[in-house]
Amino acid sequence: MSSSASRWRSRPSVAGWPSRGGFVLWPIRESALLPLSLAAAVVFWLVGFDIIYALQDYAFDRQHGVHSLVVRWGPANALKAAFLAHVFMFGLLLGFGLLSGFRLPYSVGMAIIGASLMLEHWLARKRSLKWINTAFFRLNALISVVFWWPWWPKWCFRISVEDDPDLATQRAA
Repeated sequence: MSSSASRWRSRPSVAGWPSRGGFVLWPIRESALLPLSLAAAVVFWLVGFDIIYALQDYAFDRQHGVHSLVVRWGPANALKAAFLAHVFMFGLLLGFGLLSGFRLPYSVGMAIIGASLMLEHWLARKRSLKWINTAFFRLNALISVVFWWPWWPKWCFRISVEDDPDLATQRAA
């Protein structure tokens, strides 16, 4: 087996089922908690911005009998649901960062994400529907880049010689 294949064979999978067998919750960095919290954060983010984007279709949905969440709950309550989804998303991302051991760059990124989410909801509540495109496309694009930027170096370069016996034997040879 090649060294790169054996390196990944000993690492935990995204679903939390490591190759050594079983579902683990401890230690945190080898558990399913990290990928599941990140996945849940992405789902709540998607739910929040999808509700905001659906506000544009409110009149059409009402006129044509489409029973969307925005029509059933009304725009004001739908925006509250979107805000709640984004609060859950933000909390999950904070927990993800704390459990992962991320420090200052992640905290700065989370501050920018929080400000972007607040601006997104302010634009959706206080402005006309034309501002939803700004809130939806530009701010969510910013959020995705800001979330990716602080932690990619840590995850891309975290495999060291001490962590991987195959790399250690290759270096020794």
